[in-house]
Amino acid sequence: MITKPTNPFAKQQEPTSIVYLMGGAETQGMQMNDIFMAEMQLYSELKNQKILEKEDRQKIEIFKKSAIKGFLISNILAGFLNRLLTKIKTRKYDFMNSNFPVRLLARLSIFALINFNLYGIQNRNLENLRYELNKKYIPRYTEYMRTGGHPMAILNQKFLEDPDVTQEEKDMCVKFQKMSQGPMMPGGPRI
Repeated sequence: MITKPTNPFAKQQEPTSIVYLMGGAETQGMQMNDIFMAEMQLYSELKNQKILEKEDRQKIEIFKKSAIKGFLISNILAGFLNRLLTKIKTRKYDFMNSNFPVRLLARLSIFALINFNLYGIQNRNLENLRYELNKKYIPRYTEYMRTGGHPMAILNQKFLEDPDVTQEEKDMCVKFQKMSQGPMMPGGPRI
């Protein structure tokens, strides 16, 4: 897992996951795998709502496509290597005439080895993506919690230039931002 190096002399350490900010007390007893899955689910939902910036939405889509392609390629390659394994014949040894447990173990180990390598590569890519998203959106979400307002305006700072956001969504967000500047909202002026 790739984490940001922390300064031991800093008074308050930044959270390493946006789930800690959103979940509050519920996240205290969660295991790291649970937090990781909740985080990926959260970023996927933010992507679907277009709250993430376009570049980040594209990074998530590219990762998903590469994971599917890698899975397909690894299984096709493993199937091809298994087929080549059945063709191994020498004068004294024929793979197809060996014991069933030996053949099964050899075939499963080919699939496991190739898929394990793919899993390592995809896991490293996912950790890098997770680190980049947390580094970018934790400060923005902290500002959103402090000031209030529309989440799209704070988390997606380029929402007015985003071609995927409809004009209706832009107008609604701008109207909400103007309303949130009133005296009752956390970021509004005081009377």
